[in-house]
Amino acid sequence: MRWLGSQGGGVDQEKRLILRFLEQSEWDDALTGKLPHFDGFHWQPGYCARADADRLTAAGKLGWRYLNVLQAPCPEWAGGDPILDRMAALIPTLPSTFPWFPCTGGIRRPVYDWRAPAQAAIQELVTMMARERMPFFLDQFWPHPRPWMCAEGNFDSYDPGTWVHWTRKLNRFAQLVRQRPRLGSTVVNGDFLGPKPVMLEHPEWWGRFEAAVEVWHEHPLNVLAPDAGVPWAMQALLDLHIRYPEKWIALKGAPAAVVAGYRALAWERSYEVWQ
Repeated sequence: MRWLGSQGGGVDQEKRLILRFLEQSEWDDALTGKLPHFDGFHWQPGYCARADADRLTAAGKLGWRYLNVLQAPCPEWAGGDPILDRMAALIPTLPSTFPWFPCTGGIRRPVYDWRAPAQAAIQELVTMMARERMPFFLDQFWPHPRPWMCAEGNFDSYDPGTWVHWTRKLNRFAQLVRQRPRLGSTVVNGDFLGPKPVMLEHPEWWGRFEAAVEVWHEHPLNVLAPDAGVPWAMQALLDLHIRYPEKWIALKGAPAAVVAGYRALAWERSYEVWQ
């Protein structure tokens, strides 16, 4: 039952495609085959060694390197990674911090100002990314910023007429990434209207869950990622998991619920395989 996909984005139509963001505590089990089944993974420097990510891709897993395009890295992550360090040099930050998911010690992360970088800086960043040997997972990809992104409540103090530059440059960044063969399978997560493929995170928050499923079908690498702690959403995912074996799925939510949810998905797969 080895997954037969490729870094180019091809998938074996007979497989269930499960995507996991591997926590630091899960890497040993992932590398030794003890982690419940998964086909793809996100990884980022500071969570694992690059050599470990390469070992998983050599074993047939599809890997995406994680990169947050909204927030500057936590202090414990910065330094030593060429891409994160170069982003810090090329993209200035707003005088605002992100109110959610603080770093160690409660430190809030600065928000990148995508109105500011020059086109040459964006091109330089994409060139660096292309030296990686796998596509990226661009998290918090928001073509238009929102007030809830500023902990200080000063979003309204920015000139609203300047956000168009943010939209143009961030979309240009994604366009340049997709033009690189090694990066063409890059997935964005944030605004579900962003350039495909996208990760449809928390679709149970949408006004209509079916609308998320419709978007999910628009690209073979789109990922549907409901909250594992919402029973009806989890049941809907299990049903879709059986009906559409060629589609990527993932889980979000509290760690315990996510672990239990992946176990349920792995059990369903094993049950189906052995019948």
